[in-house]
Amino acid sequence: MDLLLKGRCLMAVTEYSCTGNPAADFVELADQCDQGSKIVSVIAFKATVDFSALDNVEATYTALVAANDAYIIGPVTGNWPEASPNLAGKADGHSNDRIKSWSYDVPFSHLNPDDNLEYWTKICKQQGTWTLGFVFEDMTMYLALGKGLRGIPMTINARIGSDDELNGERRMMVNANWKGGLPYRIADMPDAVLKPA
Repeated sequence: MDLLLKGRCLMAVTEYSCTGNPAADFVELADQCDQGSKIVSVIAFKATVDFSALDNVEATYTALVAANDAYIIGPVTGNWPEASPNLAGKADGHSNDRIKSWSYDVPFSHLNPDDNLEYWTKICKQQGTWTLGFVFEDMTMYLALGKGLRGIPMTINARIGSDDELNGERRMMVNANWKGGLPYRIADMPDAVLKPA
């Protein structure tokens, strides 16, 4: 897999290293990619997908969709709220509680809920089967992966919300919840992940 050098956009998934000098990995602001805040597309992956094989090549996602191992949900609108800490108690020699993991609750919505009621019913009933990738406006995707780059199954809840005005819109409102560490990312995603084929 192609992992570009520090300060360049990440093109493929590689597992984080928890050893060594962290200062060697810090990227100064001037070297970073532009980083947008809005989620514009979501990819539902079966949690059993080989995430170590993901990259930013369109054919990778076309093949996953064709095999029914992934589905592109877009366009959507959403954001990435700050996660809540899960404390593990005081570690030896430390006076403060240490953080064991983070609890994430990422909301997004999309138009046309009426034609997607069955889809979201299936996703919500198949808890523990799916994990979501979140594509931001700068075409970076965040993934929830654990040890060995395994997908973290999410608790996904969907419901309908509507605007409180005439000629407003109905939307499917979705929340994805999971516990884990910092997300993994793939930059420079292809435009094909913005909406279903």
